[in-house]
Amino acid sequence: METSTEPSNIFDSIQGTLRVQNAGWTEECNRFLLWERQEMILKDPSPATKACHRRSLEFLLKMTDNMQKAVSEPELFEAKLQSNLAVLHQRLLVSWEKFYNPMPEEEADRILARIFPE
Repeated sequence: METSTEPSNIFDSIQGTLRVQNAGWTEECNRFLLWERQEMILKDPSPATKACHRRSLEFLLKMTDNMQKAVSEPELFEAKLQSNLAVLHQRLLVSWEKFYNPMPEEEADRILARIFPE
């Protein structure tokens, strides 16, 4: 395979590879979130499933955070790529908060009482 050594072609190639990797990463994260819904929300998860969920979510969050940092230079990377990773990271954070940092029951009761006074 013949490749050009022109700097702009090399840079375009690098960015193209990153776009493909980002699409694959997004697909994996979406697949995880679907699995999470099926196994952690719609079912009564086993301890092994809970452990797998936590470990997987920690990894996804760390990697997505690292990817965000890697593409944080606006003059080097497309805004769409940065935005997609930011949204993906937020979705994973919401999942983390839901399962591993839930609102205390007393706080939830106070909020409900304030919104729906008797």
